[in-house]
Amino acid sequence: MVATIQVRIPDSLAQIYENASQEDKQKAQWLIELVLHDLFQDRSESLTDVMQAISKRAQERGLTPDDLDALLRDDE
Repeated sequence: MVATIQVRIPDSLAQIYENASQEDKQKAQWLIELVLHDLFQDRSESLTDVMQAISKRAQERGLTPDDLDALLRDDE
């Protein structure tokens, strides 16, 4: 089952997402899922531990460092 939530983000980031390819949108959705899951799943972990777990799971799903860089780069 999948649910839709609303998250407030800057207009510029929303525009970048809307203009992204379907593949990049899917990668962004995976990243958001990983961040939310790891952030709220076990609050006893440090932020560094959470970020390392997110990185590992993103790589397992095929997100490369170049993909991440492209997603995070601000196209001005």
